[in-house]
Amino acid sequence: MALPTSATTKRAGSYAFSGVELGIFPSTDKTLTIELQSATANSTASSMWQSQVFPPTQNADFRFTYMAPFSTRRYYFRARHPAQPGYSAGAFTPTVSARPTALGTIQRPVMPQMTYAGNVEIPSGSDVWVSSSKTVKVGTQITTGVRSKTIRMGFGQFHETQPSTRWVYQNAYVEAFVASAVINTNFRGGLDLPRGVTVTALKARVYRESTADLARFIAVRIVGTTAVFGLVSSTQTSTGWADIGSSVLAEAITSTNAIAVEINLRKNTTAGAARFAYVDVTYRMPSYDKAY
Repeated sequence: MALPTSATTKRAGSYAFSGVELGIFPSTDKTLTIELQSATANSTASSMWQSQVFPPTQNADFRFTYMAPFSTRRYYFRARHPAQPGYSAGAFTPTVSARPTALGTIQRPVMPQMTYAGNVEIPSGSDVWVSSSKTVKVGTQITTGVRSKTIRMGFGQFHETQPSTRWVYQNAYVEAFVASAVINTNFRGGLDLPRGVTVTALKARVYRESTADLARFIAVRIVGTTAVFGLVSSTQTSTGWADIGSSVLAEAITSTNAIAVEINLRKNTTAGAARFAYVDVTYRMPSYDKAY
């Protein structure tokens, strides 16, 4: 039901903030506390100065908002380093004054919250911003770490290397089409990975109907423009679907190193079948700018 024009919703009332914003510049000795005094009159003899003491700061300056009612009354301020071990009280700065002004709505900083389980959560509806010159790293400042991820390359990302052979794409895999005891149907593809990660495992999901069929997985190290074989060579020894490959790799992706993979399928008889579904690539990354 629409709200009548003569009615309004009930809202909790709140007052606008007002006051004086001060810039305070500490001594070059960053270990000293700071005393700020405020008063409503300029005469030191007749003024009742109120003091606030701030802990030492490593900043060249810091801002402090003196909260006061919005009015034409003028407030006066001065600051010094008070007496502390090894130092006598410093001289006050010249007195400055200002009238309170409306500060508007103060946006409270959004702070991460730690749950009872020790997890850090950002309040709902808030974004996390990171400078373009920085990155989110894995581990701690003392002990760096790595994050392991696995990406899947489907059969559609590979191309057949021998146009004279025949194959058929199904919904979930590619299959050698022509029965032959000697001709392989070969598929190749490169791994799209960011530089700076380390590949730790390569597995291909393949199928063969009988032991007469062939399903083989090969991974090649590319150095510059040269292929170096021997990284992975794995042939299926069972029937049905199986994962073949290696999970003991430590292959770094650099400005000159890359990896290419190849699938060999052979359907040996008319009743046979040799299929390929996907390649799983597991890698470690030290920071999230290396994520893929």
